[in-house]
Amino acid sequence: MKSAKKTKISWWQTDCVKCKRIRALIIWAILSCIIYLWFLG
Repeated sequence: MKSAKKTKISWWQTDCVKCKRIRALIIWAILSCIIYLWFLG
């Protein structure tokens, strides 16, 4: 899909290494928060 206008999730679909690291950190942060709250509750 080639789109002229940039969407808000365009950074999410980029393949740069820095973006992949940030994406992984965000996913791990969300997962750890969910697990923490799950065991806490």
